[in-house]
Amino acid sequence: MIDLTSYAAALLFFGTNLLRVIQRAERLANHESMFQERPHYDLDPTYIQEQWVKRADGGTLIFVAGFLNTLAWLFLCVPIVQVGWILSKRGTHKIASHFLLMALAVVGTVVEVIARLMMAGLRGSTVWLSEKFNLANWTAQDSNDGIGWRVLEMIHVATDGLAMWVDAFEWIALTGVLTIIFFSTRSQWKDQTNLTPSFGLKWSRFGFFIGFLCFFDFLANILRIVEFRRFNRIALGITIVNMLIFFPVWLIIMGMQLHSNKIQEYTKQSMENSEVVEEGIEVEDGY
Repeated sequence: MIDLTSYAAALLFFGTNLLRVIQRAERLANHESMFQERPHYDLDPTYIQEQWVKRADGGTLIFVAGFLNTLAWLFLCVPIVQVGWILSKRGTHKIASHFLLMALAVVGTVVEVIARLMMAGLRGSTVWLSEKFNLANWTAQDSNDGIGWRVLEMIHVATDGLAMWVDAFEWIALTGVLTIIFFSTRSQWKDQTNLTPSFGLKWSRFGFFIGFLCFFDFLANILRIVEFRRFNRIALGITIVNMLIFFPVWLIIMGMQLHSNKIQEYTKQSMENSEVVEEGIEVEDGY
């Protein structure tokens, strides 16, 4: 059996990152074939208008990917908090590190949900502006000055930067979560005389490796500012291997172990409750 929230998170992250890979591949192909540096930096209205026609065509893919990513984080938060609680032995073992683990999951979810909703609204509004509003003639009728297109493009560049840092935070949050889980699990396996390991050591090592790749994905996303083509290819390659294959598999394994831990916790709690009842009956009989 498997924990359903973990399974849902695995499916949603797979779907999200599949759409991201398609989006990035299309963007990279368009950048290599259609991007012109001089008109771009000169804010040439004709060139900008052509770019917005392409962005409007790919808007649905971006929206669906953002929506799935929001759901993925919502479903991920629940099992990660449960893992943190189990690893902390009900709040009695390494409270600070496990509280940080749960806080990263909750804060990461809140940031992702708010940011994705904001980005969906911003992208929808800018596409609507490009399709319905007069952006060509601002200084005079039939002036064809293109000031509106220039302003819209600058807004797009600013919001694109916001999206980049939202993605970067996602990788950092995942790196932190997976790293804390690894060190906590390893410490339990090292101290088996006092602690019973809750999760598999190989699984936690696998997660630590995924976190390591997430950190490099973070660096590649940031370095796209310096050299877009090269680092976008690197980020695309890491995403294909890490988020399409490794991370969903890790989540499914986590779900199976989490389900097993829940059964053990329920059985243990039931036995403790029955012992308390039996003690109460004995006290009443003695009285």
